[in-house]
Amino acid sequence: GLPYLGMMFMAIGSGYIATVCISSGIATTVAMRRVFNTIGHWFTAVVFIALTFSNCNRAFAVTLIFIAISLSGAVRAGYDVNHIDIAPQHAGVLMALCNFGVNAASIGSPYVMAEITSDSKSLSIWNASFFIVAGIFFVGNLIYIIFVSGTEQSFNRGMNKSVS
Repeated sequence: GLPYLGMMFMAIGSGYIATVCISSGIATTVAMRRVFNTIGHWFTAVVFIALTFSNCNRAFAVTLIFIAISLSGAVRAGYDVNHIDIAPQHAGVLMALCNFGVNAASIGSPYVMAEITSDSKSLSIWNASFFIVAGIFFVGNLIYIIFVSGTEQSFNRGMNKSVS
């Protein structure tokens, strides 16, 4: 449970920092979403790559996993609240659709990893799985960085254009 406590503190801290930076004009909403999503994904990817150097040192590996899960809390100030930025009236539906996609992939990932790591005694196989995870974090965040928006989208207002 300790990694999730770290994630909670990271989520609260990153949300606070993002709010202060946006409200004081230090950074734009999009910049803060990019920064915290990158911390939550690319820094976590680096930690997964670092896991390949653990050489079965349990204390080092557990520490790295704690760091990775804690850092992932930064996405709460990244993509998690971005739905509210772009479509506050439909944020729940957008979050549901995004979570559906992520959870659909999560259903299949244990089966894929079980196939990859079927020879669980081979360190190189486990290292390959960590590189795959890091690659998914990297590519996913790169796509987010390219396409993120912090402005309200036209579909938020629906058919009634006179809503203010």
